[in-house]
Amino acid sequence: RGEETPVLEAFAALRKKFPEAKLIIAPRELLRTTEVATLCRHKGFSVARRTELLKEPSDGHDIVILDTIGELGRVYSIGDVIYVGGSLIARGGHNPLEALHAGIPVTFGASMYNFQHIRDRLVREPFARELADNRPETLAAALLALHAAPHSAAIRACMSGYENIVAAHLRHLEDHIK
Repeated sequence: RGEETPVLEAFAALRKKFPEAKLIIAPRELLRTTEVATLCRHKGFSVARRTELLKEPSDGHDIVILDTIGELGRVYSIGDVIYVGGSLIARGGHNPLEALHAGIPVTFGASMYNFQHIRDRLVREPFARELADNRPETLAAALLALHAAPHSAAIRACMSGYENIVAAHLRHLEDHIK
């Protein structure tokens, strides 16, 4: 809550350059799906929920709202650029490594305290942009800049240090469960 308006305004700006661009929104709380869809419609966008598209596939919507669980990784992989939410407001951000694991460049706001050590590393990379402010124009410019250059080799190199992260976490949990 609180990030939808600047994201939608940035999306509107992006569509001036890329009229066929689509936006997928994954609300942190699925209970907000209707609220987010209403806001998108008020901004003039056509909207579909993911569950609606499962029943009747369609490509004619500007925005798809992800109202399912367990698909975010796959959704990241079809993106060109990703804005990592929870970071334009004082929420602490969400994990940018999930998008990077899919090979997609990321941008995020200044509130990344939940992932501070990851943020500190990423701000030095060409495939990640921390926004200087919360204006829609700044977000649109960052997304356009990331879209304009190839980043796959740099992302793969960065992510190579995280290859065994799941196994490492499982070992850590097993050590504490015993």
